[in-house]
Amino acid sequence: MRRYDSYKPSDVQWIGDIPSHWRTALISKLFDIKAGGDAQPEFYNDIKDAEHPYPVYTNTKSPLATYAYTSQPRFEGKCITVTGRGEIGRAIYRAKPFDAIVRLLVLTPKLDVNSRFYAFYIDTVMDFHSDSAAIGQLSAQQISPFKVCLPPLAEQEKIVEFLSTKTSLIEAQQRERERVTAA
Repeated sequence: MRRYDSYKPSDVQWIGDIPSHWRTALISKLFDIKAGGDAQPEFYNDIKDAEHPYPVYTNTKSPLATYAYTSQPRFEGKCITVTGRGEIGRAIYRAKPFDAIVRLLVLTPKLDVNSRFYAFYIDTVMDFHSDSAAIGQLSAQQISPFKVCLPPLAEQEKIVEFLSTKTSLIEAQQRERERVTAA
């Protein structure tokens, strides 16, 4: 990707300078943020079937790990889940309807933003770690005041396309390296 012609201070120390035409915003202005909350086992099944087609997610580093499957998804998709306990701050884009439980935070867009862009952003740019020896926790109230960059939507989409392509290439190289090492 090319460099922009001019930059300005973001007024957020850990962000630094941003392209002149970008803005910054509180993450809570862009997304509704809710914790997953209590499990609803009356709607769950251990396996995916016609009656229970929607995944139930909880805190995990893996984007595919599920707790169960539900007949009643509480979230419509095109959202971001962010781990709120343990290894906090792991962001995953969720395209399809799902349910979330316990300390898994769900960010549902309020505005016309690219949630995949913000999943990349939260996962790679934002730092929620503390120096505490206790088990890390992140709540909706703690993530709400964080400022994020707000590029125009068309640029968000171009950035996602670029990052997705590069990430896919890296993952393919890792798989090939593992295959060669295992052989």
